[in-house]
Amino acid sequence: MPVTVPNGGTGQVSFPAHTVLLGEGTSAIGNAGPGAVGYVLTGQGAGADPIFSQIVAGSNMTITNTGNGVITFASTGGGGGGDITFNGDSGTATSNAGQVNIFGNSTQGVSTSGDAMETLTITVADASTTQKGVLELATNAETLLGASTILAVTPDDLNVKLGTQTQYGVAIGGGPTAALQYTGTGSAGQILQSGGNSANPTYSTATYPSTAGAVGNILVSDGTNFVSSASTFGALLIFESNNFNPNDSTIYYLNGSGWSVSNVAQGRHYMPRNGTITGLIGYMTSIAGSSENATLYIRVNDTTDYTVSNTLDFSLPFNNINASLSISLSQGDYFKIKFLSPAWVTNPTQASLNCTINII
Repeated sequence: MPVTVPNGGTGQVSFPAHTVLLGEGTSAIGNAGPGAVGYVLTGQGAGADPIFSQIVAGSNMTITNTGNGVITFASTGGGGGGDITFNGDSGTATSNAGQVNIFGNSTQGVSTSGDAMETLTITVADASTTQKGVLELATNAETLLGASTILAVTPDDLNVKLGTQTQYGVAIGGGPTAALQYTGTGSAGQILQSGGNSANPTYSTATYPSTAGAVGNILVSDGTNFVSSASTFGALLIFESNNFNPNDSTIYYLNGSGWSVSNVAQGRHYMPRNGTITGLIGYMTSIAGSSENATLYIRVNDTTDYTVSNTLDFSLPFNNINASLSISLSQGDYFKIKFLSPAWVTNPTQASLNCTINII
């Protein structure tokens, strides 16, 4: 009588040779097999006993039972040990003896490495001004800051830095970490006026004339706008003569820096435009002679003399000259400085002239 499982037995009298015993709870122990050569015990889930099953070779595979419990699996090609073809963006690569080499390109910023754990690492370099590779996009705030040398700026970021543009407006710097600002369009003829170092420039209501006007005109403010006007700004001509010893009742001309009785072209001063001589200010000095008066002229075109002073007293060591004049000259006219000595009782010596002529 077999002993039941609850009483510590198997519930069976005997088991077939080469079978595998199976627990059946409190029921008698069951068995599976014996399996055929090369079969393996396969589970059937919690509701069924395991069974011996055949291993079926898939595509491109062979299964060999070499005995002594050894089963050999081998690939015959395709997805196994045969050739494998990789299709790339450009061209293909086919395995050779089951191997495919993966190489990086330093020019493109890609490198590869492997280790004993059968891990292949593909590394892409960071991009720079001299190296292709991967990079990070800048945020709007990083673009405004403008400090990074590795972040890439997108059109959206650039738009933030450029600011809200006004058509026909003028860009105004907002500082190194701020967006550009823009003026309004302004009215035709207005000018842009600085606001100093604490305010943006703005268009001024003052306008320029639409045409330049006559040759030689300049821009003059009329209190509201700028207008084209004939020049009222002139020139100051400075004369400094050498010393000379004047003779009695003699006409002298200032030719360059020296006095001469010869009326030569060297002493001419030509007018490049229309103008008016409005004054001569200066002085004449000498080693004192007698008090007879000498006369100083401005001579125009060698035809007309204009008296500057006829009271030059060379008994004095210093003669101030401050003459208001109104001598109109046309473009191409010329003038020179003329000196007429009196008949002195005692002639002065080492006389000289230093003066400035104002022309507007």
